[in-house]
Amino acid sequence: MDDLPLDAPLLSRSLDETDRLAARFYRMIRPDAVVALVGPLGAGKTSFVRGVAKAAGIDPDNVGSPSFTLINEYPGGETPLFHFDLYRLKSPTEFAAIGGDDYLNRSGIVLIEWAENGEGYIPDKRFDVRFEIMDERTRRLTFSRRQ
Repeated sequence: MDDLPLDAPLLSRSLDETDRLAARFYRMIRPDAVVALVGPLGAGKTSFVRGVAKAAGIDPDNVGSPSFTLINEYPGGETPLFHFDLYRLKSPTEFAAIGGDDYLNRSGIVLIEWAENGEGYIPDKRFDVRFEIMDERTRRLTFSRRQ
């Protein structure tokens, strides 16, 4: 199996490398996975979601940041993807108010940008993907599993 190492940082120096990491990640998670994407603006969180979508058989051109809609659904492919962007949430309780709990109980992969803004409502059992900006082109991604 092509598992990614957990808790060991990996470097991505291009969008193609990010796509490859996202595809490897997709192959190691289950269709009901919850994934917290944590990192600063411009770190590549939405690009990573595009890579997961592509690996799932969903057109990556249909993937955009849900900054204003808060939730984008990408049906089709092997499993549906539910893509959240919690950047604008002022309180974790807003996650429940936008119907976040409903998505956590649906069949599909839930990918949550700015997951820290929903702490307390996002399940403890999840994957975390941390993004760090090293320079203009290089990102450090660290994958971990929380139980």
